[in-house]
Amino acid sequence: MPAAARHREAAPRGRGRPAPAVRAAARPRPHESLQAAREPLERAVALAPARVAPWYWRARVRLSAGDEDGALDDLERAVAAGEQRSGEGSGGAHRG
Repeated sequence: MPAAARHREAAPRGRGRPAPAVRAAARPRPHESLQAAREPLERAVALAPARVAPWYWRARVRLSAGDEDGALDDLERAVAAGEQRSGEGSGGAHRG
């Protein structure tokens, strides 16, 4: 018999995993998680505005929070930062 099956048989009823409502109550709400993510992302953007990743991740958080206009602005800035970085260090080989 597999170990998982033995464990299920040995565990008294009602003492296994918490009920779904209990598990859901223990998890942070999506808006709380998004709010917690915003502050570090704001700092990352301020510290490294020429990097793509902070703009991208802040756009993802803003979109998840329902801020579509802000997310679009951040994505446009991410693209601009990527274009600026791709032009750096290419030695002119990337010119069209």
